[in-house]
Amino acid sequence: MSNADRDVLIIQKLNKSFNQYPQTSDNKDLFAELFGNLRDSAAEKMAGGKTAEEAVTAAFQEFGDVDELLKQVNEENGTTKKPAPAPKPLPNAAGPVPPVAPIAPVPPMPVPPMPVHKPDQRLTEVQRLTVPGADTGAVTINYPDDLELQPTGAADFTLIEYMTTDEPDRYARMTRVGDEVRVQAGRRSHFGFTLRINELSWGFHARAVLRVPTSFTGDLTINGDDGNMALHELGTLGSVAVKIDDGNLQVTQIAGSDLNINGDDGNIGLTDLNFPSTNIHVDDGNTKVTNVQAGDDFSFDGGDGNLLLDTVNAGSLSISGDDGNQSWSVIRARDADVSFSDGRLEATDVILTNLDLSYDDGRAAFHQTTVQNPITASYEDGSLTLEQFTGAGDFTLEDGRFAGSFTQVTGDITVTGEDGNVRVDLPTAAQYNFNLHREDGHANVPAEAIFTKQGKHRWVGQVGAAPEFTVKGSVEDGSISIR
Repeated sequence: MSNADRDVLIIQKLNKSFNQYPQTSDNKDLFAELFGNLRDSAAEKMAGGKTAEEAVTAAFQEFGDVDELLKQVNEENGTTKKPAPAPKPLPNAAGPVPPVAPIAPVPPMPVPPMPVHKPDQRLTEVQRLTVPGADTGAVTINYPDDLELQPTGAADFTLIEYMTTDEPDRYARMTRVGDEVRVQAGRRSHFGFTLRINELSWGFHARAVLRVPTSFTGDLTINGDDGNMALHELGTLGSVAVKIDDGNLQVTQIAGSDLNINGDDGNIGLTDLNFPSTNIHVDDGNTKVTNVQAGDDFSFDGGDGNLLLDTVNAGSLSISGDDGNQSWSVIRARDADVSFSDGRLEATDVILTNLDLSYDDGRAAFHQTTVQNPITASYEDGSLTLEQFTGAGDFTLEDGRFAGSFTQVTGDITVTGEDGNVRVDLPTAAQYNFNLHREDGHANVPAEAIFTKQGKHRWVGQVGAAPEFTVKGSVEDGSISIR
């Protein structure tokens, strides 16, 4: 059979499923995508020696249940199956059929509730490998599919692999070279097509579980791809480096010397970790960090994904991003350097020694925050809100807004802007000097203020008999208010 025959077989098999549904644009796109991937998969199998019919059958078996995929996709899109055609009446040569007595209704059969998430029922164990664990100094894993590392009290490393199709050339290999344990995935098709909906999967799918002896304290390096990855309860390791693309990553209850994570669009969750140096780089995926100790430094470089920090203790804290949002709570650090573009930052219960903050059109708000040394903050058209804030600093804005409510002031406060509005709320008993300049805007100070200069554009004076700090404000068309 020729390539043309192969394509006809694929189209015929797909039509049996797709003809049950309306020809919506989504269904047409899905048909084209499935046809292309099944054709490439079958062509690869024909090149390996299968006939066209064998190759098409194997390609469909590898892909999975097309009917179930269509059901899931159309349910999500609110599309239902075509109504079944009414049966054609059979000719009745014997005359009219006498009426049939009605049948008593059958009581409905109770249907157990469906679970929210279904496990992938297509996975079956294909192999189990073991290598000695004694005196292991490093583990290196190259595995593109789902991967889990879990602890074991045994002395050996054990790899258990599951696949949707039992093809030995796809099996992973686990070897030991010197003091290093290596795990290498087997062959992967260049035309592989994997789709997941509600934890159901189509296409080739593999999963590996590596049982790591609790006695292992060496370095760990993992290179993943689109598969999900979970590392948990592995004790104290050396250096840990993880690279993952579109898969999700969960790391829980692990300590070590340094942690380096490089991700793409997948989500990352880090919980109960203790690494003196922790570095995370992601593109558009979301990152959640909970109860993490980073005595030397914690750095995060993100794109448009969101970042959630909850209970983080760090020596230095470096956060950079684009348009993603950030949420902080219970943060303790010596030095914090934060920069982003148009996202939003909400921080609560933060204690820092130094803070350098910069962003463009985003918004930042710090609640119940203490910064020991004067902070430096600069932004353009965004806003900065300080509530129950202890500290001082230099704040530069363009057309944005500044609203600072200080519980305690530890130094001078300087706010410089163009068209933005500035409001500074100080403690009731605060005594301070003020030096305010504006062009076309308005200025307001407490009624008890004593002026040494009160011109059209500049107000200079003090509040209280013994000023302890100075509030400086300068705007073009905005307003300045001290309360």
